[in-house]
Amino acid sequence: MMDAMNPKLRTALLTISREVFEPFLALKELVFPEPHRVTLLEKLALARKGAIEAHVADPIKDAEVIGFIHELSEKMHLKTPKIVLYHSDTKQQAMHINNNTVALGYQKIANSTPDELRATIAHELAHQHDNSVSLAVSIGRVILDWGVKIGCCVLAHHVLKPTDAHPSMFDKIKQNVASIFAFACAGPLTQVATEAPYAAFRRQQELNADATAGKVVGYDAMESVLEKKIARDQAEATEHLPTTRKKWVEHIEHYIRTHPSFETRIAALETLEEQEKHKAQR
Repeated sequence: MMDAMNPKLRTALLTISREVFEPFLALKELVFPEPHRVTLLEKLALARKGAIEAHVADPIKDAEVIGFIHELSEKMHLKTPKIVLYHSDTKQQAMHINNNTVALGYQKIANSTPDELRATIAHELAHQHDNSVSLAVSIGRVILDWGVKIGCCVLAHHVLKPTDAHPSMFDKIKQNVASIFAFACAGPLTQVATEAPYAAFRRQQELNADATAGKVVGYDAMESVLEKKIARDQAEATEHLPTTRKKWVEHIEHYIRTHPSFETRIAALETLEEQEKHKAQR
């Protein structure tokens, strides 16, 4: 059904799902996990990656991936997560969807060496360490966002409340239109107010996950994965003509991006590697 939709409508629905429903679906799955099927939360997250098919990993067909995840979960003292594998027409990635699900694209598995695949999985597993905090922040963000919007709507409705005992139809329409206008105007303001701090929090989480994974599988393996991503992006950039973009658009994107640049992540890993070497020499 999602595939048959108008692309703009599909994108809008997926954005709404991320902003409103996913934190609460994640909370529901924490309480009522479903280990043997791909849940609605997982389908929504994978749909944003262009997934056309997804299934829970098979112990026989996907034994190598399952083996890596069991090994790394044990090393990191974590409960072994549910493993979802998927096919996609777009970039195939790995992601940590909720407190206990790791999703891997088949193309990602095929294009990774064993060491790179272990590093990728270790990074996703590392998110489990602080996922409860991430979930609380996500839910708080949604509540704050909608609380302010509804508050502005109610305030406008109250301020323009007709004083007559029997208000005219025009007064009622004016009151309702003002309420809708206040709700709509509050949207961009609350988005800016909540998005920048949340994005900064998410960027730091990515750096923390890199650091945790690097300690387990080695910093070189983590850097190799990121360098491969840089090479992939550069190759894609040469295939498409560069678009003219306003500088202020790029400036805003810098503050609302949820992942640091690959170069920033590599530099952070190199710093940690140097610190480890200095400690070992003491």
